This record gives sequence, structure tokens and C-alpha cells, in this order.
Amino acid sequence: WPDDPVVMVGDNVEMDLQPARVVGIPVFLITNSGESDPAFVPDGKGGISEVRPWLENSDKPNWTLKFDSPNSLLAVLRSTPASLADLAEGIPQDQWNRCPECDEWSLNEIFCHLRDVELEVNIPRMQTLIKETNPFITVQITDDWVHERDYDRQDGREALKILAKSRTQLVDLLSNLSPE
Repeated sequence: WPDDPVVMVGDNVEMDLQPARVVGIPVFLITNSGESDPAFVPDGKGGISEVRPWLENSDKPNWTLKFDSPNSLLAVLRSTPASLADLAEGIPQDQWNRCPECDEWSLNEIFCHLRDVELEVNIPRMQTLIKETNPFITVQITDDWVHERDYDRQDGREALKILAKSRTQLVDLLSNLSPE
């Protein structure tokens, strides 16, 4: 992914398959464990030996991730901080302040900026949209914050932790909305 299809093969509907299905990933249920949920219909099921034939005979062009439902969008929002933390893990601290190019931001600056935009732009905008019938949302220029707030002197790892907490707040806000 993103160049090739992605599938989820698992033996636990709740832990393996339902989360994958939320974002539109095709799922194959390994039935050796005896688990069965009649309410959940996987794209394929059987023993582990049946996974390969299922893969070979499936309609792969239709296997695209679909982020077109509220649940799938919330799943992406919810998982982004963890994905960022996973990508950043193992990067030595001295590299967090290195800029790839002279006019680009360091990892430290990026995480500080994401934290502040979440707290000061995204959450307040969503709160306004929820409270008001016809809200007027102003543009905020946030790129200048990188220098104004000395992001290069802040702790990017701590900023990522705060981003994760604030993202939970945003997801909670959005999760409680009715479809209308």
C-alpha cells in the first residue's frame, strides 16, 4: 500500500477484522480457532491453507482503502498520532532538529506545529461548527508559529504526546455527532 492492495487475515473478528473493515480493507477470517460471529460476514474465510487461493482468485482491483464513511474517517484521525509515533521511534534525538533542506522544517518543528494546530485551530473550529448554525470560520496563518514559538527549542516527543491526547479530544467531539 498505496501501490498494491492490502488485506487483513486474522482469526479474531473483534481485534483483527472489524478494525480493518472500518477503513475498507478486505478481510479473511481464519476459522481454525472455531470463532464464529454470524453478524460479521468476511470477504473470505477458511483455514490458513485457503488464504492463498482466496488471494489468487479475488477481485483485487476492487481492493482499495475507502475512507468515505464517518467510521473510517474517525479511524484515520484516531490512528494518526500512533502512526507518527511509530514512524519517529528510533530516530536519534540529534536528528529531530535537523532540517532536510534549508527551507524545510525539522521533525521537532513539525510535531510542535501539529500539536498547536490541533489545539488552537482544529478543535476550536469543530466546536464552532457544532455550536453554530451558520458559522463564520476565519483563516489562520500558522506557518509563522514555527519561528514565533521557537519550535526548534521545544520537545517534539512531548509535543507528539500532547497531539495524541488532543486528537482523542477531537475524535470524541466528532464521534458524538449525529449523521445529520
